[in-house]
Amino acid sequence: MRKTLFMIVCFLISGITFLSCGSQDERLQKEVNKVLQEYGSIQGSVKDGVVTLEGTAKTEDEKDNAEGAVGSIAHVKSIVNNVVAEEQPINEETEKEADIEAQVDAEMNEEE
Repeated sequence: MRKTLFMIVCFLISGITFLSCGSQDERLQKEVNKVLQEYGSIQGSVKDGVVTLEGTAKTEDEKDNAEGAVGSIAHVKSIVNNVVAEEQPINEETEKEADIEAQVDAEMNEEE
């Protein structure tokens, strides 16, 4: 009798745990959707407390800010940020290349 009762209790606990995981993800999904509203084309999906961000951000800062905003939500275990930033940060090498291109264009226009 005790063994049967113990098995029933274990079964109930495992069922409750299983159901609570799904509802936790549903609650997190609602929070993520709410937070990401201000980030237009960035979406998030939740599975087992892990949020995956997808879409396009205007800048690297917007991408990072969206991740930070989602990271501030309680019960988020981790974030996978697959967002692509449209505007890439300019580094020194890119600036040099742009300067060289401008000089070549200027010289070509002088020759014409």
